[in-house]
Amino acid sequence: MEERNNYDYGIKSTLAQCWAISGAWLLQIDLGIQVITSTIVIGALENNAFKDKNEFLTITSEEASWFGSLQYLFTPLGNVFSLLLLDRIGHKKCMIMTNIPCLVAQVILYYAKNVEMLYASSSLMALSIGFLKAPSISYTGEVCEPKLRGTLTSSMNVFYYVGTIILTMMYSITKKWRLTVIVAMVFPILTIIILFTAPESPMWLLANGKHSKAHRNLLRLRGKVSHEKCENEFQEMIKYNVPAKSDKPNHNNNTNAWKQLFKPEVLRPFRLMMLYFFFKSLFSVLTLLPYLVSIFNKFGAPVNVEWTISFTMSLCIAGSVMAVFLIRTLGKRFLTLFALSVCSVCYIILV
Repeated sequence: MEERNNYDYGIKSTLAQCWAISGAWLLQIDLGIQVITSTIVIGALENNAFKDKNEFLTITSEEASWFGSLQYLFTPLGNVFSLLLLDRIGHKKCMIMTNIPCLVAQVILYYAKNVEMLYASSSLMALSIGFLKAPSISYTGEVCEPKLRGTLTSSMNVFYYVGTIILTMMYSITKKWRLTVIVAMVFPILTIIILFTAPESPMWLLANGKHSKAHRNLLRLRGKVSHEKCENEFQEMIKYNVPAKSDKPNHNNNTNAWKQLFKPEVLRPFRLMMLYFFFKSLFSVLTLLPYLVSIFNKFGAPVNVEWTISFTMSLCIAGSVMAVFLIRTLGKRFLTLFALSVCSVCYIILV
């Protein structure tokens, strides 16, 4: 294991891996933009909070609640689509496809004339949010060498909050939510362009019997080093994939894969991750995001709400950057427990 985890490829390999996952980073920016969009729209339209004379559309508090909730109701459906397609068409194509409902949702939102169009836009964004998480995270984990995997994967959270702060700052400056939404379409378009240049995951190619292409992509991901220099890592990948896909046709592969989920060695970490994500969602501000404008207004603080939200998102970026640098020193377990504890204390203070 020690030998596997210390491949000496050099700075060119690091830069090549950063370029390869730049599409996944941009996807996180898209994710941040989509998640915070409901905050901007509800803040602008709920009972026409800012009394914009040029805005003909207004929504009640109940309609705002449905608009914000749909983003979470349809996200699991996007997760299911991702689960069904990821192994069949690959990470790269899945990451490209996830931008399509995002773009359609932004166009619908820009031309929204009634609350039904707002609901349709929110539902499509939810599908996109659910669809993009699995391919982007698994792609990053598979293309990065072990010593960089933790740092580069945790850095994705930074780009997520960059997306939120980009949208909130644009709205703080323009004060026009429709203009903000349509300008934000630049990011999914740019993401698609970047992803077309990214190599497919060598692990996925190996699992689908494309050995020569997998080896070429691995060389590219390691900074175009010599064939011999990355041969050890490639052989480790082959060994890892041997049990996953045999040379003989087996019609029970899908059934066996589902059965593996119930094995103790799979079920224990899966149960732990489910608990972690449950408490992470419970203690984080994610469920409150659509109503941040209303929350700040309720407190009655003499501050500009839009810029306050931007400042809040910038603090999230600072925390994410700290996690990138501390993860190798303090470890994932300590950072996870510490962050959940701090969130719990903050909720108690608010109550």
